[in-house]
Amino acid sequence: MYKFTEGWVEFERKSIAKKDAALLNNIQVNNRKKSKQYDYIWNNKYLSNFKWTHLHERLAYEKAARKFRAASGK
Repeated sequence: MYKFTEGWVEFERKSIAKKDAALLNNIQVNNRKKSKQYDYIWNNKYLSNFKWTHLHERLAYEKAARKFRAASGK
């Protein structure tokens, strides 16, 4: 089973992205009581002026930081 902690969605139109973020923020993921996701809540945000290059830079930085920590023995 996969355990996702974060993800990104790209929309073609800014207005739809803003509406989606407002609609799904703090909403229960699944409303069936027997579901494993019953207690989980969506946390959606619209990030203004965000570009995919920002995401790639952040991921590369985090990867380098993990590699550095592993090499330093911590």
